[in-house]
Amino acid sequence: MTFIVRRACARAAVGTVLACLVVASAAAVIPPGTALADKQELVRNNGAEPESLDPHLVESAQAINILNDLFEGLTAVDNHGKVVPGAAQSWRQTDATTWVFKLRRDGRWSNGEPVTAQDFAFAWRRFVDPKTAAALASAYGGYVFNGVPITQGKLPTSALGVRVVDAWTLEVKTSSPVPFFPYVVAGAQFAPLPHVLIEKFGKDWTKPNSLVSNGAYVLKDWRVNSKIVIEKNPKYWDAAVVRQCQVPGSPPSRKHRDRLAMPPQQATRGHCSTTKA
Repeated sequence: MTFIVRRACARAAVGTVLACLVVASAAAVIPPGTALADKQELVRNNGAEPESLDPHLVESAQAINILNDLFEGLTAVDNHGKVVPGAAQSWRQTDATTWVFKLRRDGRWSNGEPVTAQDFAFAWRRFVDPKTAAALASAYGGYVFNGVPITQGKLPTSALGVRVVDAWTLEVKTSSPVPFFPYVVAGAQFAPLPHVLIEKFGKDWTKPNSLVSNGAYVLKDWRVNSKIVIEKNPKYWDAAVVRQCQVPGSPPSRKHRDRLAMPPQQATRGHCSTTKA
């Protein structure tokens, strides 16, 4: 499958083909004296067709690689393995099992609508809802209070340990003390979702003309077993450091086995690099 990403090299995901076009008005920070070609290309091999672009219906690395470019959770992980602010600009632990996340007010969906705490609460409740049938719900949802019994159908989704304090504040109760919880919520499964559009389009919400995302890139085209195209999201809160790129990709073959030497969500903004696998 070819994966074309018209995106900045911010947070490049593993295994896709990336061709980056440097645009002065949206360039990343480049070291002084560095000469760049007008057109830069980075081949990232995604390995296979993603089973879905719904964060709750995936479990393969191929799908999550792409979702990490389209969506952003409360936190992110940089190329040094350090947790950094994502959709949340700050967070604090108020007791052993309670975390409070403050969302950035300039966070936007790709359609310009604000990303709010309600978008996270909706997404997390949908994730553990047995009706969603998310394969990873019992594993990852189990970090949040009542997550497991909800996936088992023993409690309603409203019992999940997540509370919208206000539009920009999300309170989370964990099932037990989880000191690394900020790492957990960097995963694609904990990204916010546009509930209005999901309710409007149903299962078709992930199609190119319907999908709205809050990450550095947006979905432009998806031709099953052929290619996926994503491009820079001008509404992304940190779009100033996102360089325009185009990323084609294809499944591995005997003639094409280049792969990125980066784990998901750990490419530095504005920097693309590849190595031979």
